[in-house]
Amino acid sequence: MPRLLLALAVVCLFALPGPAQTPDPLLGAAPAARPADPLLDPPPLPACPAPDRDDWRLSADFGLPIGLRLQRRLFDTNLWWEAGAGAYVIVPYVSTCLRYDGTLLKRERNLFAVRPGVSATLVVWDPNFGTGIDAEFVWQHTFGGQVTTELGVRLGVTAVFPNGGKGWLDIRRVAPVPVVCLMWTWQF
Repeated sequence: MPRLLLALAVVCLFALPGPAQTPDPLLGAAPAARPADPLLDPPPLPACPAPDRDDWRLSADFGLPIGLRLQRRLFDTNLWWEAGAGAYVIVPYVSTCLRYDGTLLKRERNLFAVRPGVSATLVVWDPNFGTGIDAEFVWQHTFGGQVTTELGVRLGVTAVFPNGGKGWLDIRRVAPVPVVCLMWTWQF
């Protein structure tokens, strides 16, 4: 117990405030504050893509299906409307889609995005209607702040409802059609 009291007394003695130490006159003036290190505190990165140039996209799809799609941003949201035409193997089609632009990773000139979409498709031969869901997995790069391109894959499925030659959509018969393609996009 006396050791504990002695230790407590020593701690209290050294914890008392005392006069501040004056600087040594041989060292001169206190050094100036160091400037901020730009590597430790980088400036914020500019937004990519530039909001004035990213309202339209033109996509070329290679795979199942092959086609072209024109996309337009809806107002100032992350929703995009698209219209497309192409061929699934040799069967021509036209489609429209509503797509959400979800950016997962963004840097100064690059971004990675996942874009799920819901589509409606009309097969031109023996008119058949289809609805589908898909997702684009996209890497986007901006070259010199001028040209923005994208490279990615599109995966999904479309349910085609054959009309069975009756002129009516027969919802009892459904043909699932896979959507698996590479895509290249120019954004303007």
